[in-house]
Amino acid sequence: MEKLILFAADFEVDQTLESILTENFEYCPCCIHANLDISKILAEKNPNVIFVTSSAALENEFQLLKSLQKEKSASSSLVMLVTPATPISEELETLKFGVQDFIVAPYCRELILNRVKQYRMRDSLHLHTDELTGLYHQNYLREVLKNLSPYDFPLGIIFADCNSLKQMNESFGRDFGDEYIRLVGVLFKMILPSNSKIFRVDGDEFLALIPNADEISLQQFIRQLNAKSKLLQIRGKRVSLAFGFASIPKKEENFRPYFEQAEMQMYTDKKEKKILDS
Repeated sequence: MEKLILFAADFEVDQTLESILTENFEYCPCCIHANLDISKILAEKNPNVIFVTSSAALENEFQLLKSLQKEKSASSSLVMLVTPATPISEELETLKFGVQDFIVAPYCRELILNRVKQYRMRDSLHLHTDELTGLYHQNYLREVLKNLSPYDFPLGIIFADCNSLKQMNESFGRDFGDEYIRLVGVLFKMILPSNSKIFRVDGDEFLALIPNADEISLQQFIRQLNAKSKLLQIRGKRVSLAFGFASIPKKEENFRPYFEQAEMQMYTDKKEKKILDS
């Protein structure tokens, strides 16, 4: 379970808030005035740290907060400062830099809970999505397949691969390749239905799961993807993709044959387009 450490400087966390936090986190309430080893706490694997205090305590604990911020900069910890809505010194303003969330507001548990919820959602999204494209990670595919509903079928599969990307990377650099991959992600989002699940499954390979899509529908989507890709260019180079598809008629124990079918089609299409482009 994810760990959350709440530093409370000059108040006690009420029982309702504590019970909610305990349900969602390995919750470790601490008092900042205790002789805590901040470095040791932040050295733990990816803790979320929320610091809640008043402006008076914030002034008193300035040096400790500076060390907390310094440790945080070398880790992935979250530091949140909640203070009453009163003016704070210029010196304290410097703490905002490098801190992900700095809030000047009266202490209330609703504010803390809302922030915790936001970060939980952000972390969940980050866990399942590819930073470059915003598409889903391959490691999320198994979970999606496991949670499919019978109403999602026939389920369409489209595999895609970027043609000649390796050669273009060698000629124009990695930034060119990243731009190419991002654009392909945008292309899929433009053409496919909004309820599709689109994954970046490898460096330059993509997979789309499309609910209620038979083979005729998939062929239409691929024609649209091919047509639109021909209109897209990066630094004067046309986007070229290879495609393969399959439609799964109903929920089964083993989807592998359908994925293999779509993947083989994609590699066949890739070879044919390579001959045409040569």
